[in-house]
Amino acid sequence: MFRGWITNLEDLHPVGADLEYRGDGMYIRKSEGSSLSDALAISESRPEGKYVFESDVTFDDGNVANLIFGAQSYETTENSFVFKLDRNNRNETKIFYFSGAQGYPLIAGSNGKEFPMGRDSYHMKVVVTRIDSYDVAEITDIQVEDMILTPGFNENDTEYSVLAVPYEKESVQITVTASGENAVLYIDGREAESGEPAEVPLEVGKQVIPIRLEDRAAGTESSASVSIYRKQSAASYKTEAWRDQYHFSPLEGWMNDPNGLIYYNDQWHLFYQYIPLTRAHSDYEKHWGHAVSDDLVHWEELPVALAPDELGSIWSGSTVNDPENKSGLFAGPGENNLLAFFTHMNSSGQVQSVAYSEDGGVTWEKYAGNPILPQEDDPLHDGAFRDPNVFWCEEAGKYLMVVAGGPVRIFSSDNLLDWEFESGYNGNSPFRPEGVGDIYSECPDLFPLAVDGDENNAKWVYTGAGRWYMIGDLKEIDGHWSFIPETGAISMTMAPDSYAGVTFKNADGGRVVMVSWMADWGTIQNAPTDGWNGTYTLCYDLSLRTTEEMVVKYNPQTSVLTMDRSRASAAASEYFGGSRHHDLSSGQHLERGYSGRRRARGALSQCGRRRFREYRR
Repeated sequence: MFRGWITNLEDLHPVGADLEYRGDGMYIRKSEGSSLSDALAISESRPEGKYVFESDVTFDDGNVANLIFGAQSYETTENSFVFKLDRNNRNETKIFYFSGAQGYPLIAGSNGKEFPMGRDSYHMKVVVTRIDSYDVAEITDIQVEDMILTPGFNENDTEYSVLAVPYEKESVQITVTASGENAVLYIDGREAESGEPAEVPLEVGKQVIPIRLEDRAAGTESSASVSIYRKQSAASYKTEAWRDQYHFSPLEGWMNDPNGLIYYNDQWHLFYQYIPLTRAHSDYEKHWGHAVSDDLVHWEELPVALAPDELGSIWSGSTVNDPENKSGLFAGPGENNLLAFFTHMNSSGQVQSVAYSEDGGVTWEKYAGNPILPQEDDPLHDGAFRDPNVFWCEEAGKYLMVVAGGPVRIFSSDNLLDWEFESGYNGNSPFRPEGVGDIYSECPDLFPLAVDGDENNAKWVYTGAGRWYMIGDLKEIDGHWSFIPETGAISMTMAPDSYAGVTFKNADGGRVVMVSWMADWGTIQNAPTDGWNGTYTLCYDLSLRTTEEMVVKYNPQTSVLTMDRSRASAAASEYFGGSRHHDLSSGQHLERGYSGRRRARGALSQCGRRRFREYRR
């Protein structure tokens, strides 16, 4: 015992922490000026064989406690194991492998369940057994009948999901394959045979199906879970509190930035930053969700498109079609050839990668040569290197990629895999057009807009996360394709709760349609929604009109006017304070809205502020 601190750990070393011993125990706090995200005390003890690692924990300040074991040295936690208790937004416990290169794979957790953690004191305990991996029974595959498991089964994941099961489906068959002659398998609490389907009844809404494998010979246990969301009946669809009717939101899970927007095969494809099974944010668990619509109002969720892997979390990006197979990633030319460009993010930084789909975006395969733009290929050497927005530029006769997150960069490619630097927009750039200042933003977008509807007179517009825009030209200067702004940044925000806006590629009729995340980082963490978190603005068309100062105008998507009048009236009541004052006849609302557009825009802004003010209570 040392001043109330009882331990048999040897030689504790503070890492990014200040240690203080008092009569009631050891206090650990983050050192002032430390660049680490955690305050750690690491011991040089190296127990052999089976051991118990436990501690009493009392929160004096903060909400997260970790027991870390298996580290290679006391100087780093990389390639160690972490038992984590999180009282913050997640209210969960989990054990994971602390490896940025492998995407921090989960070993065991609370399987999507959130536990009340209102106490200040806890006892944390983990039993560690060192055994040879070939002696241990393992779960080797999980299948759900006629459905796509997301992410696809792999040894590093233990939590899976199946989204949007029809209401009419009252049960589902889950088949789990496991190794080990002495193993006993349980699916949803009932014993099951390896490789044989087990019938599991489904409740309406979300439920988590536990899977457990006991190896009685080795004395070990492994687990996994499948989260299944069975839709509500048609009569009760989207009746939850806080659920918007005309704004897309996920049935479950966390959602932020829209990604990979494209109009393709007569459908609007919406990909989005997504974390299944939780309503809390995490930089290291980002997926791409996927939904489609015929009218930009009614959306159908599809299986998760992209999941984290050994290169890291899947951050924002864009999609393009490759019908001529210029990438060489497909069997040949085809109308269903799609490429998704995205940022891989891990503890080492941000890089650009690509995945390809041969079935029009339903299933995806990541390119074996990822990343296609590593950090060393960024001539600006800025760690904020993300959100690749790729498009075909007719004037250049090649594809261009705009990357930002910090300073804007433009790259070009003939084959969508090999990229060359064109121009950059800060002081470190090897080429920046003369007279052009620094340009910084997240979620970059660059597209042409016809001036006053004249297709022979177009300007290029750069938008920064849907918050502001610049009007200018995209041209080749001294052999480098560059954006030359003719204006400064002009605000285009409809409300404080509108961010990360980007446009759909290939929109029909030459339209330029944008959608934004209807939230901001200061309020979204405290949203009162149950089981889901995040919603989008209405989709809106952009146009460029000549006024005293040439500006971008935006109209809410007109498809809402063709829907059921009672639902349209309800939407008007929500946003305008009572539909009786607004004529919703087809073709009139937007025209009248734009004759009184300041009123309409103010109403949308007010709605966003009112909703999230409620969240802060």
